[in-house]
Amino acid sequence: SQHLSSPSPLMESTVQVMATAEDEALAEEEEPRKGVTLLVRNFDRSLEEDTFRSSFGVFGEIAALKVVPKRRLAFVEFESAGALNLALEAGPDFELSSGGSCVISAASGTAGARSDLRQAGRHVCSVCSREFTSRAKLRAHTSDPEAHQKPPAPTEWRGMDSLNEFDLRPGAMVADLDPELRELLRSYLRQALPGSPELADIVDDIVKHHPVALRVKELFESVESAKVLGQHAHELKTQGHHLDKILDLACGHGFVGLLLAYRFP
Repeated sequence: SQHLSSPSPLMESTVQVMATAEDEALAEEEEPRKGVTLLVRNFDRSLEEDTFRSSFGVFGEIAALKVVPKRRLAFVEFESAGALNLALEAGPDFELSSGGSCVISAASGTAGARSDLRQAGRHVCSVCSREFTSRAKLRAHTSDPEAHQKPPAPTEWRGMDSLNEFDLRPGAMVADLDPELRELLRSYLRQALPGSPELADIVDDIVKHHPVALRVKELFESVESAKVLGQHAHELKTQGHHLDKILDLACGHGFVGLLLAYRFP
């Protein structure tokens, strides 16, 4: 009888290396690559893959494509980041070759044309492309009215945290604020004293004609004090108390008294 010889250690090592290389190649082929995938949203559910290939193929070679009609999502994975950047320059609103429209952005995380979102446990918001580990978390995100609100403009007062933008040292003058901070100050005055929106213009006029008359720190302190005292005076009047005089005895620059006199002439 013939006996088959056992494979040599060198042959076993070679086979093992080849198998490992093949496994790594397959893993690399299936692994979503970051920085090359375009997220397409808000398109007609009836669109076919050919529409996406013809629409985005003009920017570069497409390596993979995944369309999820029910969620109005598609992932277009390019061969290069340069192709992705070219596509992004044509967005965010994009006209498809079929005549329809969509919204495009760079895909975040590892979501892509090569990944199964359900098997991977990922749930992607169709508005902002954020990924969530469960459908419940995605629902909570999409039901949050503030989830997709645009961030406030730098000149919009966002509460007392915005106070950190200002120089509150005793010598800092309102007249020295740059245009962006001046507009932020106007936004503060409109929110702090909603019943007197014209006060923002009055403060501008004071600063224009008397640039050394109003300090930043004094302005904020005076307005906040006037708000508290004004609310107290209003409550006294609603309770039936007769209020015909407010004495300003503790304010050296007098701006609190001016604000109260303006509100209660």
